[in-house]
Amino acid sequence: MSGARASQAGAEPASPEAVGERLVGTWRLQSRVDRDRDGRVVPDPTIGVDPLGYLVYDRSGHMHAQIMARDRVRGAAAVLQSGDGDAASYLGGYYAYFGRYEIDAGSGRILHHLDGSLAAQDVGRTIARAFTLANDTLTLSFEHGAAPAARLTRTLVWRKICR
Repeated sequence: MSGARASQAGAEPASPEAVGERLVGTWRLQSRVDRDRDGRVVPDPTIGVDPLGYLVYDRSGHMHAQIMARDRVRGAAAVLQSGDGDAASYLGGYYAYFGRYEIDAGSGRILHHLDGSLAAQDVGRTIARAFTLANDTLTLSFEHGAAPAARLTRTLVWRKICR
């Protein structure tokens, strides 16, 4: 990972180990936004514009993530699929996965190796997230979408709530 991505301006570049230590803890979702190639916000019908979520990284290299539509209806069981193969299935406005993580020092990404997922097709996959880490704010981003012309950039901003 580029040291500038994970360290504060003017500071020495952080080692992957130091960044890993800063990642450890529980993170609460602050925002989740999809933007098209022109920068316009595209609402996500599966999870809504203001979802709830938690992301946990531990010192042994394990992680889990859970995201839910804030207005999730009791008893909702519909499975919605985006078809893009990246966190593509939601069960009634809910998505979760767990597994192992590693910091890819060369590319400035966190790799999530999915050991389990609400979406069966995601089990065994590795998903990559570009990241920046500043103080107690973690920003993850990635592109998703089936067709190259319709790809969106998803940005998730997390705030650390527990070390």
